[in-house]
Amino acid sequence: MLTTLPTPTSHANHPTRPAQPAQPEPVPLPEPARPQCTALSEQPARPQPTPLPAPTQHPESPALPNHTPPPIRPTSPAARRPHPLRRCPPPHHYLTRLVTALVETMAGRRGPNQLAPHLTYPAQTALRVLPRQPRTLRLRSVHVCQVHPTAVEVAATLDTPTRAKALAARLEHTTRGWQFTALHLIGG
Repeated sequence: MLTTLPTPTSHANHPTRPAQPAQPEPVPLPEPARPQCTALSEQPARPQPTPLPAPTQHPESPALPNHTPPPIRPTSPAARRPHPLRRCPPPHHYLTRLVTALVETMAGRRGPNQLAPHLTYPAQTALRVLPRQPRTLRLRSVHVCQVHPTAVEVAATLDTPTRAKALAARLEHTTRGWQFTALHLIGG
């Protein structure tokens, strides 16, 4: 409700107020229609989340609480392939055949050019300065020890009709294959 003030009789004694316009009375708005309530049993069921299955464990393995696997580190394709020189040690029979060819070259039964692809320059020099061996020189046994993924050392026993000799050699795998890099004949 709006109350009105009495109008003063004398304007000099009272300050004047600006006249306020009359405000219309507010009209009540109709309330929006509310949905009718239904019983709880009549409401559609809300889908419940399905529980995750329990992790399975191997019977012999102990449980690892909060175990997360280590992150996978990307590698270049070259790092995933095994290095061609480090694939596997050379077969014993292959090295035995190389040592046999070396002994035959030392005895003069095989030409040195046949063994040239398997000799480095220091090994060729060592082979040239060895004293000439009898043609009856034979290989008795070969022992191989891999000292590095790309290198092996060979100890061989050689027989002649009169005495036994020992041969020590080192072979390294290079881009040209297995090559003798050092030769040493013991027992002369």
